Amino acid sequence: MGPSLTSPGLTHRLFVGACCLALLATQQPQAWAAAPSQTPLISNPANSPKPNVVLTLDDSGSMAFQYLPERQAIATVRDSSGNLTSETVPMPSDARIYLDPRDLTKNTWDSGNALFVTADPNIAGTVLRQKQTQLRSPQVNSIYYNPATVYRPWKDATGREFANATFNSAFLDPMRGSPNTTEALNASDQRVALNTTVDLQARWYCDVLNRRNECATPQDPSRRRFNPALVYLLTPQTDPNVSTNYTLFNLNDAVRDFVYPAIYQERIDAGQCRRSGNNTLCPANIERQNFANWFSYYRSRLMVAQAILRS
Repeated sequence: MGPSLTSPGLTHRLFVGACCLALLATQQPQAWAAAPSQTPLISNPANSPKPNVVLTLDDSGSMAFQYLPERQAIATVRDSSGNLTSETVPMPSDARIYLDPRDLTKNTWDSGNALFVTADPNIAGTVLRQKQTQLRSPQVNSIYYNPATVYRPWKDATGREFANATFNSAFLDPMRGSPNTTEALNASDQRVALNTTVDLQARWYCDVLNRRNECATPQDPSRRRFNPALVYLLTPQTDPNVSTNYTLFNLNDAVRDFVYPAIYQERIDAGQCRRSGNNTLCPANIERQNFANWFSYYRSRLMVAQAILRS
């Protein structure tokens, strides 16, 4: 038979055990009395994760395209009653459309199927004129040169600015303007003159369009006059599908100043242009320099994306 619950040996052992527990309790902090931590475990310096930053840059073929948006653009217009409404501008849908037939093959994805926007102030043909006007207007094609914007060259990884482009010999590859370039900047196949009208043979966009706003039939190369420095500005709140609602600014015109019918505060603040009443006056040489920088550094989707990164 085991010891009874009242035996002296058991009572002694229970007493000793209770004393030990009481002694341990005086040596340990009371968990229930401690304030809970207000710092998340991940914020503890001992648990800080190592830096893990991923930068993704889309360099797919469509990033070489030189127009935005796709499929359609929306413009605010006034109807015949003077009420504000919206008007849709049909835009190309994933089409290989570019602005200058002299561009480098590496800048024109799927160059065998590339189409080029005409650039002739006297262009004939309703559709050709409409698409030339729209795709060379910043109010429709947001990639295109906007005289309200200051276009600065890219910067390299050290923060040094690339070289300004030259209007009469603009480089096609932006890296040609790099402070660290080891390539000849005057290579004839890497530069184009923006200051002259030339005869070029190309597959042009496009006299007959299908429902995707692409060429309805295959285009054979033809020779046309080409002036690369045309800018069309849409009269505010007018129908963007009517070519006569645009004003043409030919940056090759022999003028002292280009007079734009709006206040371009960014250009004024940069000291490039000046205000005159409700107009902005930009000296011709400065305007051509700004256009050349746009052409060399910003004329495609990918170039615009690269401009915000240090190369």
